Amino acid sequence: MRLFKFIYFIGAISIGLNLTIISGAMAQDTSEGGTDTRAPSDKNFRWGIKAGTTLNQFNQSGLTIGFNGGGFAKYYLIPLLDIQAELLYMMQGSGRDNYTRSFSAVGGNVAYITYMNRAVSFQSVEIPLLAVLKLGSIEGMINPKVLLGGSYGYCFAAFERHDKLYAFTNGTEGIVGNEIENVGGEYEQHQFDAIGGFGLDFNLSGGKQFIFDVRYNYGLNDVNLFKSSYVGGALYQNTLSINFGYAF
Repeated sequence: MRLFKFIYFIGAISIGLNLTIISGAMAQDTSEGGTDTRAPSDKNFRWGIKAGTTLNQFNQSGLTIGFNGGGFAKYYLIPLLDIQAELLYMMQGSGRDNYTRSFSAVGGNVAYITYMNRAVSFQSVEIPLLAVLKLGSIEGMINPKVLLGGSYGYCFAAFERHDKLYAFTNGTEGIVGNEIENVGGEYEQHQFDAIGGFGLDFNLSGGKQFIFDVRYNYGLNDVNLFKSSYVGGALYQNTLSINFGYAF
């Protein structure tokens, strides 16, 4: 099912890029004497800063809220298409299902431990590469756009926050709350996403822009390295981000 969705996603990207290139070529052909048809707000090259909120979830129950921020560079390709590269710090992760580990075979006074209220936090560096499809201009001030592309992320740290319910062999129980555990070895460091989204660029004085976009990162590779009968199987990271930026 995920392979089908990925193929569909890539097909949509290809169609969008082809339509954009064709439209750009037609716009250039119909311009008088080959005159540049760019809007005054268009530049060959822009750079800027951006930041936003991330809503993160694996392909199971649970949701976490994080932060992303960094910089970007955008290159004018044709009238309806820019290419944009970014370097971001990303807080991702997700809530995870509870699980129980039995210690009856080990002996001792602990019968089992239940891990509850689990939340995993990824600290990552992400490098998105995007095609920015420009959808014209509203009164020369607001420029709608569609974002399509992909990203590579490197997770340099992962931590899990959870509560532990201890069940003892004498029938009593006890809870240790809000523990934090380094779980970097249980998750894939290299992560790949497909990205789709939309946004608005607001033209400011001096050729600068205020930028807003909403995008969805669709995880392509399984990030769970630690699989067992009680922890679970494949995990795919999915992120919805709401971003604001300023372009020079």
